[in-house]
Amino acid sequence: MKFTGQIFAVRGNNDTNGKIRTIAKVEYAKKVMLLTHGNEFDVKKNYEKLIQFSYNQGADIVLFGHTHKQDYFTRNGMIFVNPGALKDRETRTMLFYEAPHKLKRT
Repeated sequence: MKFTGQIFAVRGNNDTNGKIRTIAKVEYAKKVMLLTHGNEFDVKKNYEKLIQFSYNQGADIVLFGHTHKQDYFTRNGMIFVNPGALKDRETRTMLFYEAPHKLKRT
């Protein structure tokens, strides 16, 4: 099976490629999704900066990482998901998604 979807990447705190952005805002199925590694919002301390930024951006769904721990919660009508580490001693998570429709980058 050949992948035909789009890939959206965000830079993490250990990535050195300055050409990859730190935050991506994507619209899909009339929903606004934010993708971020999370380190710029101090998510290891708490989620308040991330929640406030996401609210100001009009996000419906926020995907983030940095803590390497799976998490899911809702706040102010927004859904927040941290899939955990892609490769970690404690957590093994692989997240693949192929959108059946074109995603719109905003």
